[in-house]
Amino acid sequence: AEDGIRDLVRSRGLGHGMPIGWVHSREYGSGKTEACLAAHSMLGLHHRQIWAGDATKSVTFEASSMESNLTKFIDDVVPNETAKGFHSKALAQQVRAFYDCTTRAVSGKLRRPGSGCVYTANYIVNPDDKAFHSRMVTIPFKDLKCDPGEEEDPAAYNLFMHLRELMSALSVDLQQIGLWNGKLDKEAMMDWAKFLNKVLGKKRDRNINEWAKVSYIF
Repeated sequence: AEDGIRDLVRSRGLGHGMPIGWVHSREYGSGKTEACLAAHSMLGLHHRQIWAGDATKSVTFEASSMESNLTKFIDDVVPNETAKGFHSKALAQQVRAFYDCTTRAVSGKLRRPGSGCVYTANYIVNPDDKAFHSRMVTIPFKDLKCDPGEEEDPAAYNLFMHLRELMSALSVDLQQIGLWNGKLDKEAMMDWAKFLNKVLGKKRDRNINEWAKVSYIF
């Protein structure tokens, strides 16, 4: 666990800790939940459900501190609506803590997250908090629509369920993706981050470094 991406990227100047994902769409049926279920299966957790959006901060910290490098998926977060958009103080604190791997201390208990987290929601939250968004990989989803002349295949979802089970069974093999001699390639990840920063005219940009972590795998 200590050789995971958290410790690797910290040693290479790509950020403090774990990547955070925010998957959003105003349209229902866009596939946000199914995409997270597929990713969850790739961790070998086809048998385990993803978390509901009202999971409390204390429970999320508790669970994350007990596991390492097993991303938590929290589905359908509902932030508070204000005149300036959707806001959540709890999420602002939690995302920072997960990304920076800071310790939460409550009633004498110390909990430090060991895994990243992916949230799904219908909206962008805390739109004016640039530091908050710089810590996340934000992925918008469009409404799923069939191309002209195509019809929905009623058996497609059943096939997807079988594929999830297969991906879960292949989790040991999937874990080898992106490894060089059994480890993440530090130099390749750093080179990719430098390239993205240079192309986009940035320097050690936190959000670009997060995308470098993701795109390195591909």
